[in-house]
Amino acid sequence: MPDVQAIVSEELLYALAAGAWLLLLAVVGLRLRSYTAAGRIGKKEEAAAQATVTSGVSVVITARDQAEQLERNLPRVLAQEGVRFEVVVVTDVSTDGTADVVARFAAAHPNIYTTFVPASSRYIDRKKLAVTLGVRAARHEWIVLTEADCRPAGPHWLEGLSHRFTPDVDVVLGYANYDDDGSRYASRIIYERLKDNLRRFAAADAGLARGGDGCNLAFRKSTFLAKKGFADSLTVTCGADDLLVHALAGRRRTAVEPHAACATRQELPAPDAYASRRIAYAETCRHLGRRARLNRLGNGLASSLSWLLVLVFTLYIAIRTEETMRTQTYSAMQLVHDLPMLAALATAPLMPALLLRGSLNVTGEKRFGLRPALYDLAQPFRWWRRKWQRFRYRHDFVRKQ
Repeated sequence: MPDVQAIVSEELLYALAAGAWLLLLAVVGLRLRSYTAAGRIGKKEEAAAQATVTSGVSVVITARDQAEQLERNLPRVLAQEGVRFEVVVVTDVSTDGTADVVARFAAAHPNIYTTFVPASSRYIDRKKLAVTLGVRAARHEWIVLTEADCRPAGPHWLEGLSHRFTPDVDVVLGYANYDDDGSRYASRIIYERLKDNLRRFAAADAGLARGGDGCNLAFRKSTFLAKKGFADSLTVTCGADDLLVHALAGRRRTAVEPHAACATRQELPAPDAYASRRIAYAETCRHLGRRARLNRLGNGLASSLSWLLVLVFTLYIAIRTEETMRTQTYSAMQLVHDLPMLAALATAPLMPALLLRGSLNVTGEKRFGLRPALYDLAQPFRWWRRKWQRFRYRHDFVRKQ
């Protein structure tokens, strides 16, 4: 058979194989801190001394047209053990009997208190006003925020959070996520929320928290009052929980409680409602400071590099396939660059699952298999779509003075 000249030089193939590994290592480096946050913090917190609050905890729940959710989830909150607590339910203007449900629970449980948002309130976001009223009505120093459609993972939820209520801490970030009904939709949004919380945990662990999940968030009442709560974000009509942590969290004064026993689970939202939440979250991130924006930029860069890695894989496979078909031969010397490329190709989809393993163990989430790699590749498209939607509805997120 006549000798057929190779289409490309061996140097290019070596360069592509080396480039694939460099890109893979870059993606791992950009995501390592956040993906491993819960696992790393969980081990560190288990070894740390624990202190339990004995003076009491106030659980603040805001509710509007959520009578059914309160019926299902309030008993789980009231079943907490190991710590003295009260539940403050703040009702907004509702049409489904929410106030009646709260009144019935309050009559049966002496540690339930209720207040309401006046219907005439017009000059502050109603969610922020509801939280503020709940905090002011609370009788204990430590406040735990959750939602009417959330339930604690177990009876030691508050006790576990209270282990982080130490004198040098003002804010405690707990883990929260959605119920899993086994659907692809649930898997995707659980993964997205997991990543959001891991980024928050990593920022807090680095020294300065940039946001928190309002389904499982604790802070000092005295800190809230001293820093005037939402005073710096009154014109922003979304992201109350993230903006609150941004306002209250001092440097090195935020703790994280990522363990599954101290988590909360939220009922699955409808797809339209979830899409609205993601658009609002995209807007909120614009108000969380430079470090939060840099964090999201790093995450976006990791996604871009992942797509560049896919391009390198595709180019290499196309070149090698074409070359092999033309020459009809395969030399053992080609293993020098083929084996590293095959190793990179096998490692790339496994890497997110491997990095997340420790965090999944701590938070109690099920394994996602190879789906994180696919979710991460889809992220840039979702990000640009939400960015466009946020731009279209940008005037809805700012309250006019």
